[in-house]
Amino acid sequence: MAHSIRFPRRHDKADRNGRYAVRLCITKNKRRKYIALDLHADPAYWDEAGEQFIILRNLKGAEQKAENKQREADNALLAKYKVRAREIVERFEIEGIDWTLNQFEDAFLNTSKQ
Repeated sequence: MAHSIRFPRRHDKADRNGRYAVRLCITKNKRRKYIALDLHADPAYWDEAGEQFIILRNLKGAEQKAENKQREADNALLAKYKVRAREIVERFEIEGIDWTLNQFEDAFLNTSKQ
């Protein structure tokens, strides 16, 4: 089963601060499902190719350092989400379940009955 897990940034709707939502995109058999992650990225600090936040070095101001620390935490959260998504897909494959995108979403958001 061909599937992919990505974290694209929206390009169409910005919030009031000019930041765009980052979503989890699961693709299976050429069908996509987007799951909101409650993360927002400033286009200046988002790496489109790497699908993660850009971390700057040698910052001087306290506010810049705090923003950089938040981006580091958001990158760690994205890595955690990717591991969780892979574990869900792996569990489906081990159990021999021909899963759907809705089943994945339920498992990812912990709304499925265990």
